[in-house]
Amino acid sequence: MGNKLRRGGRPSAPTVDAIRTRGFAKREEGQSIVIISVAMIAMVAMLALVLDAGYVYAQRRLVQTAVDAAALGAAREVASGGATDAGVLARMQEYANRNSPRGGITVVGTYIAPNEADLSAVGSGSIPQLAKGVKVEGQTTFNTFFMGIIGIKRTRASALATARFPDPIGPGNWAIWAGSTTNCSSGSIGWNASSSTIEGGLHSNGNIQIGGGGGGTTIAGNVESVGGVQGPNVNYAGSVPYPVEGVVEPSPFRFRMQDFQPGGLAAVAAGSQYYYVSGDLAKTTRDSNNQTYFDNVSRTLRTGLYYVTGNVSFNGGVSGTVTIVSRGVISIKGGDNQLKLFQPPQNACSLGGIVLYTDKQSGNVCSDSGNVIELTGNNNLWEGLLYAPNGRVSLSGSTNGTSTLLGAVVGQTVDISGSNLTIRWTQYCPNQGLAGEYLMK
Repeated sequence: MGNKLRRGGRPSAPTVDAIRTRGFAKREEGQSIVIISVAMIAMVAMLALVLDAGYVYAQRRLVQTAVDAAALGAAREVASGGATDAGVLARMQEYANRNSPRGGITVVGTYIAPNEADLSAVGSGSIPQLAKGVKVEGQTTFNTFFMGIIGIKRTRASALATARFPDPIGPGNWAIWAGSTTNCSSGSIGWNASSSTIEGGLHSNGNIQIGGGGGGTTIAGNVESVGGVQGPNVNYAGSVPYPVEGVVEPSPFRFRMQDFQPGGLAAVAAGSQYYYVSGDLAKTTRDSNNQTYFDNVSRTLRTGLYYVTGNVSFNGGVSGTVTIVSRGVISIKGGDNQLKLFQPPQNACSLGGIVLYTDKQSGNVCSDSGNVIELTGNNNLWEGLLYAPNGRVSLSGSTNGTSTLLGAVVGQTVDISGSNLTIRWTQYCPNQGLAGEYLMK
């Protein structure tokens, strides 16, 4: 449009349309600036939200890790035997501090019952009798990066964790527990011991076969089997006076071999009474000082925890206060054997109440050729847990009435024969494994 020149060289006055166009352009320019400013503020706010939200999430994960560790450490302390409330509090704070986020963490613990109901606070002075674990709540407070723009300069992250060691499966008094789901012809639990007593329950994920030699036997505990029970020659004296159909259950114990290896939890707990045996262990096996572990005069093994990479083989007259953990077959034969479980004085339950443990796998859990723990002979005393999670356990022998197992037998299959035997369920460290026993939430 432009100004037209009049005669004389003076420009003509702007038209009304030209004035309006210039006004519109200025208003549009101002609106654009406002829109861009608002968009930039929104983008900065979104960036602040994304960055700070990510940081809050990272802090929360750190707090969760810390309270998980604190709950597990405190629960283990409760189950260790001889624990004090002050000791549980110290262990909870120790593990929280080891894993705390930058800036520290505040934790509060509560003892929990078997149903996970709250009992009393950790640090209140005593451990409740019903305590089965610990709940830990933790939180940390920290500065924000960009949220201060909108007035949030500090925020916090919190997390909750519980660690509980569970009740044993079923009625909680299994004297014999078989995990194999195979229905062996001789029974996943095979009982051919006459005139004998089981003071505790039986559970089989397969079948239970009571042979002709089972006459005169009393089972003073509940009996349950997934594959059924064959054989009538037993007096059932449990709260349920007959066998019942069970369901397939996981093992009531879950120990880890690595805890017994050099540097493991159990190895450390045993201290100077830990013996690493490379190869087989027998009466003639010698240590690095060329001394035998077995004393021929007293017929006794040194007191302590043995970790054996090979097989264990003794024949007749072996005594001792020991926990023997083997990667091979454990075979103890002959009479007058007396093995009691080793319990380190500083933590009686640090080995879980085990006397014999092998993780060797049976080629055939239904056959004697598959025995991975084999105990035979007369007048024997075994004290503690016999644990063969991957194999077959066989106990046999006859006696004048003094052969006794005080503890429990856990295997893929269990075969027992002989006469005048007593198996008395005893849990020296109830519900406790060294790891993996705890239920975490």
